Amino acid sequence: MPENKRILSVAYLRDLGESRQALLRAAGYHVTTVDSVREAVLQLKKAGFDLVIVGHAVHRRDDQLVVEAAESAGNVPTLLLYQSHPHLSGQQHFNVEDGSDEFLRVVAQMCKDKPGK
Repeated sequence: MPENKRILSVAYLRDLGESRQALLRAAGYHVTTVDSVREAVLQLKKAGFDLVIVGHAVHRRDDQLVVEAAESAGNVPTLLLYQSHPHLSGQQHFNVEDGSDEFLRVVAQMCKDKPGK
């Protein structure tokens, strides 16, 4: 059970962000959704998250900024939806269209594996 697991969701497309938030909340996660890299970086500086999910519409240079901010905030695992940076070690790339069950399995595994949790 994902009790007390906090997820930061970065979604440039409002509908997709709301759908992802609803799915994750229904699964028991605490979710904060932002629609910009600037807001994601600010959230990472002030709150402790167990996972960051970056939506597929986020530009490559922007998702790199989120990854760097997550690393600076205590090596928060980052799930990049759709492949954008295959060379990033320790990052997962996921096509959310593979199905919500698989998506939730990957999210649960990434939250569980966070060092210190």
